Amino acid sequence: MQLQVVEHQEPESSRTRDYLQTIHGVLNADVWTSGDKILARVEVNDWSILSDTDLRMACKKKLGAKLTPSLIMIERIIGERQRSAA
Repeated sequence: MQLQVVEHQEPESSRTRDYLQTIHGVLNADVWTSGDKILARVEVNDWSILSDTDLRMACKKKLGAKLTPSLIMIERIIGERQRSAA
């Protein structure tokens, strides 16, 4: 038997991820669903003043409440990782 890893992402979470990645200061975004909730992990530059509230409000304005994450975890990236991620 041969096993294969397949990455599957719901269209809704893909739209949210794609939008988050267009926001100035965001380096990367991972978005997934848990039950009926959308969750996100967002990497931002260490100089960014973005908060989880800012990101949720931007998503709600652009994508609507249905595609807005109920929880956004922010990781600030500094130094070499920031340069290689950009």
